[in-house]
Amino acid sequence: MELKEYIKKHYNKKSIIKLRDMQRFFSDKAAVKNKLKQNPLIYTVFRKQEKGTDYSLTILEPGKIGKEHFMTRGHYHLKLYPEIYVLLRGKGLLLIQNKKHFEVIKLEKNKPYYLPAKKQAHRTVNLGKIRLELLTIQLAKAGHSYKKIEKKSFRKKF
Repeated sequence: MELKEYIKKHYNKKSIIKLRDMQRFFSDKAAVKNKLKQNPLIYTVFRKQEKGTDYSLTILEPGKIGKEHFMTRGHYHLKLYPEIYVLLRGKGLLLIQNKKHFEVIKLEKNKPYYLPAKKQAHRTVNLGKIRLELLTIQLAKAGHSYKKIEKKSFRKKF
């Protein structure tokens, strides 16, 4: 059984994020309004928490709203703990920013990316024509905050 099938079968939480959930995250409001009729699936997250660790598989669909590629909402952690990202399939970027710094990481398949325990926002962008599949591992107590990203967004759009 492939990893993604295992995760879908054994992970006990599933979040489905559609355009209606993310409409404020995209810049082109006319394109958002036009696509809201279809309300496309942007991404799905399968989660499992075990012994204080949160394991997630994010499946980010291909597509665009205006000129912006489909992306995750992006978040800060409520408590400063590291996180690990591993691209399983697709083509994409990991965006990282804080007040002074902005970094764009081109994700490579099966290569782990370690995000240190810092006050920084991070988001994933699907640049490809197929689904982007991403495994993330973090301490469950790290938590997520999306509000600041929703209000201020990221400095660069892709």
